[in-house]
Amino acid sequence: MIFWLFAFGVVVDGFVPEDFRCDRIPPSLWCANGDMATLCGWKEMCDEFKSAMGGQRLKITLLYESKCIDCQEFITEVLYPKLYTQLKDDIEITLVPFGNAHIKNGTIICQHGADECRINKFESCVIQLITGVNAPLPYINCLEKLLMQRFSFEDASAKCFRSLGITKELQTKIWDCANGKMGDSLQYEAAKITNNVYPDSHMFVPWIVVNGASLKHMQYHLGTLPYIICEWFSPEHLPQYCLRPENNRTKNCLRKNNVPSIFDLYY
Repeated sequence: MIFWLFAFGVVVDGFVPEDFRCDRIPPSLWCANGDMATLCGWKEMCDEFKSAMGGQRLKITLLYESKCIDCQEFITEVLYPKLYTQLKDDIEITLVPFGNAHIKNGTIICQHGADECRINKFESCVIQLITGVNAPLPYINCLEKLLMQRFSFEDASAKCFRSLGITKELQTKIWDCANGKMGDSLQYEAAKITNNVYPDSHMFVPWIVVNGASLKHMQYHLGTLPYIICEWFSPEHLPQYCLRPENNRTKNCLRKNNVPSIFDLYY
């Protein structure tokens, strides 16, 4: 019986079920298994993906606007606490504060009024002048959180400068930018980025772009974004966060070995 099980196990390992069809596997899973990738002719593409992603930060761009409550909630409840704090060494976050604004006769008109335009411009300056990978996000998170709590923009901006230890010199540079032509230029650049994402144009905010790809279907998973982001890394270079059992989307009973049970063989 033991020999029969062993022999049958070998057959099982090399067996492709009759109802398995490559053209029914969604592209997001093409690189999930090496044997499947080889069988279906995807191996070369998957190898290129793994090579390109090896040791690279995943690039996440957020299109948002400063007074949109959904944007504020996303930044303060998902982007900062669940992505930045857990994956900041593995991702590069670019913030683009323009959102659903538009330009008419050279003037930027914001969805939530002139105050939003003012804050968008200020945040563009923060993003430009607080330098370093992901460096502006703690300040933007602080500011948006206080704005959600009904702090005035003046009080919120000052409080965040103090709490994050931003030097007086840098504060002056940020305000000079926000009150001058540099801030205007940064907002026009934000408009250009927002209006030229590819392949799907943004339909609402918050809207994320991952590794330069703007995809509509990604936007419906913002609440579970950390799990979705983990799927973009090649299996050989998964961040530690993605490997922790407590971060699995589902709980399961781990199979201790690869020997098929009697039930596996019959059913």
